[in-house]
Formats: sequence, structure tokens, C-alpha cells
Amino acid sequence: MTIGGSDVDAINPSHYQDHPVFSGECWEVMQFCDAATGNALKYLWRAGRKDDTAQDLRKALWYIRQLPAPCTPIIPQAVVDRLAAEATPFLEDHESDVLWLTVAAIMHLVRRQHQDAADLINLAIRKAS
Repeated sequence: MTIGGSDVDAINPSHYQDHPVFSGECWEVMQFCDAATGNALKYLWRAGRKDDTAQDLRKALWYIRQLPAPCTPIIPQAVVDRLAAEATPFLEDHESDVLWLTVAAIMHLVRRQHQDAADLINLAIRKAS
């Protein structure tokens, strides 16, 4: 598809591919998730890169609230370890801004710590609004 003279991948757009902290694509993690976790992850991954940041965060929070607790991990440990290896230096070296809160929420979500992820998202919504 071409929009405004440039090619746009409507199936796998850049806001799911080019995360400022995580390498790879959102789908590489989402493929292991149930629908609610996958959708929450999708909105956290793209927060501020497609639509309004606070709106994406509110959508992620809505999906997290649909999850039963406690849940057993379904994302392979190797995937969680890769994300942690990428997130840890960023989380240690940056301040608690919206991106920091979003990255931390992603890590809690992939570790199935829903309430912790929700708490971080609520803080991010307040900062983004």
C-alpha cells in the first residue's frame, strides 16, 4: 500500500516492528500469548507510536483487567530472558518517564504479573495525559 508517496506495510506496520528498547517485532512475543495478553502487549508495544499514548495505554489496561489471575506463564522463558536482557540496561539507566513505565509494564506482563503491570500503566497514563 502507498500512502503519501511512501510504501506502508498495512499487515505489519513499523509501530509493531521498531520499538525503541526491544529488538525484533511485537509478534515474536504475542504469538505465545492468549488474546487478552497479546492485545495488552500490542498496545503497550506501540504506545505513542501510532495513536495517542494515553489511549493506547488505556486499551492495554482494559485488556489486562480481562485476564484471570493468577495465570501460568505461556511465553517461553528464552523469549522472556531476551526481553529482560534488552530492558534491564534501559530500565537501570533511565528515569521513570512514560517509555520507562511502558517497558517495565511489558516486562511485568510477560512475566504474568498483571497487577504490577496495571499499576505501572496507571502511572504512565497519568504522565501521558
